[in-house]
Amino acid sequence: MKKTLPLITFLVIVVAIVAIGYVINKSKDTNSNQTASATATEPTTSGEVLGTSTDTSGIDAVALAKYLTSKGDVFYGAYWCPHCQDQKKLFGEEAMKYVPYVECDPKGTNPQPDKCTAANVQSYPTWIINGQATTGTKTFSELAQLSGFQK
Repeated sequence: MKKTLPLITFLVIVVAIVAIGYVINKSKDTNSNQTASATATEPTTSGEVLGTSTDTSGIDAVALAKYLTSKGDVFYGAYWCPHCQDQKKLFGEEAMKYVPYVECDPKGTNPQPDKCTAANVQSYPTWIINGQATTGTKTFSELAQLSGFQK
C-alpha cells in the first residue's frame, strides 16, 4: 500500500499539470482569435467609422468637415479601401457625420457610383476641392490649405 499511494499521488499530479497546461493553451488560443478578429482588415459594408481625430494641427475636425460641405468639396471613397478608412478615422466618428463622403462601390452603404464616374474618380480616396482632384489620405492641414479653411 505504501508504494501504491505515491504512485497514485504522482499520477494525480501529472493529470493536474496536463489539465492546467490545456486550460492555459486554450485561453491563449481564444485571446489570439479575439485579437485577430479585432484587427482583421476584411471589408465590411456597414460603413462603420471608428476612432477619433488624431490630427495634431489643432484644427477642429467638425468645423473643417462643415466647411468642406459648405463649399461643395467632396471625399470619394470605397468601403474596402484602407486609405479611405484611415481618412475616416482621422476625422473621427462625430466629424464624419458632416464630411461630404460619396461611396463609390455599389456594395457599400449608400452607394453612389454614378457620382464617382461623373467626377472621373480613378483611385481612392479622391478629394475634389475647389474643383480640383487630389488623391490619398489628407491631413487636416493639407485639407485646410487646399480648401482655404481658416482655424
